[in-house]
Amino acid sequence: MSSTQAEPIEQAKSRRIEIYKIQAMEYGVRYEAMRELEWKFILQVYAGYAAIAVSYNYLSGSRHSLLLIFVYVIGTIIFFGLTSYHSNRIEERLVKFSKCRDIYMQAMRWLNGTPALCNHDSLKHKHVWTYWTQTVLSLMTVLGLISYEVNTELSGNKWILAWRLGLLCTLLLLLATAITIALKFTHELLRPIDLVWYVSYGSNLKEERFMCYIKGGKPEGAKQRNPGSNDKSPPSYSEGMLIKAKLYFAEKSESWGNSGVAFIDPESKDGETLGKAYLITFEQFRDVVQQENGAKPGTAGFPTLLELTQDHHTDYCVGYRRYSRLLYLGDKRGYPAFTFTGPREHSSLAARTAPSEEYVRAMAEGMMETFPNLTAEEISDYFAERTKNDGNSSRERFLAWVKGVAPMTNYGGC
Repeated sequence: MSSTQAEPIEQAKSRRIEIYKIQAMEYGVRYEAMRELEWKFILQVYAGYAAIAVSYNYLSGSRHSLLLIFVYVIGTIIFFGLTSYHSNRIEERLVKFSKCRDIYMQAMRWLNGTPALCNHDSLKHKHVWTYWTQTVLSLMTVLGLISYEVNTELSGNKWILAWRLGLLCTLLLLLATAITIALKFTHELLRPIDLVWYVSYGSNLKEERFMCYIKGGKPEGAKQRNPGSNDKSPPSYSEGMLIKAKLYFAEKSESWGNSGVAFIDPESKDGETLGKAYLITFEQFRDVVQQENGAKPGTAGFPTLLELTQDHHTDYCVGYRRYSRLLYLGDKRGYPAFTFTGPREHSSLAARTAPSEEYVRAMAEGMMETFPNLTAEEISDYFAERTKNDGNSSRERFLAWVKGVAPMTNYGGC
């Protein structure tokens, strides 16, 4: 590669590092702001418990002691439930901000060639102990408060046995609820970041078009708007990748003038396909696959991550005609890489369909984004080589389509 070709690649790399640095700093600031809110909320919670205890002590001894106990016990339980819910919501945001910062920090390390992110570099250790301490102390406080409310009035009362049995059931219920909530969030905090590589090779090479499946929007040439993923966060990272499979064009897509679209044949042994790997969550990958097949994002029945990594050629799915096969391409930088393609019968010569000019230009823009050193001639040869057996090969035609295409470099996502 000449120095003139390497220069734009280095500039793009430096620009992307700067963007990731800004994103990591932004999530770090959000995290610290949420931590400050968490401490304020904790102080307010225990001020509330103190107010309940003081007001009960002031009102205890009245003629309606049983009614007073009932009101305060129920009120204490409701207060505990509401504060636990808000505490969990704060913890959810802390988890998200911490993970997003770690992802961008990891991406910067990849680009710089530095070692992977260590545990002591993560923000996670700051809020894990706070959450557990708050859960245990809050539970102990509410149990002690309810015991105080009941025992101060029921001594010698004929209903004492019934109240204490009811109290025991209430305490056990509170304990079970608190443990369930704590285990749920501990699992969320300690599990690895559920990220995968989605490796595109067709029109989704163009990042602007791919983002329509993440944030929502109407891709160029499409008949309808995509709803987008349930998680609209942009990819954490993206880079070029070679797929060990042969590219071909088949089907008739209305979005591209009833012309062919790209597929790969994983059984082929004599070809390589240029791809672009996007580091996204597994849920986002599921939503992309389902939107590509015209289904609603989040539809049930999608294979689990474990199922996909156990079977290299997972057949998916009943009722999906175009992209019915999910392919596990192995691991890349510690995360599993996936793509999808059509059924096996698509790869036969009889099923081939030539791509349209608009589709070729969209792919060419994506190739230039991903591989800035590629020339128009090399891209034309790429298309001609992969259509030579179906009667649609014409290097000159592809060159005329590709020339003048300018890459839409969008390193930060939409």
